[in-house]
Amino acid sequence: MRMKYLIIALMFLSVNIFAQDFLGVLSYNTALPMGKTGDYISDFSWKGFSFEGRSFTNRNWSFGGIFGWNIFDAKITDLIQIDNGDKGITVKGTQLRYVNSFPIMATGHYYFGKRKNSLRPYLGLGVGTYYIIQRFDIGVFRREVSNWHFGLAPEAGVLVALSRNTSLILSVKYNYAFSAGKAVYGSTDNSQSYLGFNIGLAFAGY
Repeated sequence: MRMKYLIIALMFLSVNIFAQDFLGVLSYNTALPMGKTGDYISDFSWKGFSFEGRSFTNRNWSFGGIFGWNIFDAKITDLIQIDNGDKGITVKGTQLRYVNSFPIMATGHYYFGKRKNSLRPYLGLGVGTYYIIQRFDIGVFRREVSNWHFGLAPEAGVLVALSRNTSLILSVKYNYAFSAGKAVYGSTDNSQSYLGFNIGLAFAGY
């Protein structure tokens, strides 16, 4: 329910953004898990997307919002220590591990050069929340936890003009969600992080 209200708020923000000078961005997102995320699932993720609205306050600055979804999954047989109340248990067998990350963030970006340039690098920062679902399956046993995390997402990218109002957008983004709640395997350090490699299309309205 809380996610529904956040998505509605982001869509409302996008409507206001699109009434001004704006970029509407649709991206395909891949990601390399890092930190605690990488400890749980080390496989590179090819499953992700995001949509974003950016409103320009002048030729070099934009502010807006983004909603995304990244999926990490793996089928492995490593040992894993599971918290089981007052003691831990070690399990081994064919495991299915999942992490679903939903960033919902306010964003700011600074662009170098002029709008008419064919290549326009930029730096950005996202500040907001990650809704993260972790799941662990082995045999008939399943455990799932979900938490809201405060997070930051610094970004570097470039706009490559394809036409007057359409650009290819390439970016690298470091997503860091601060610890919240417990991890699916019981650890109290439930910080999550991954490095995103993104490609998409940006549609301008000036």
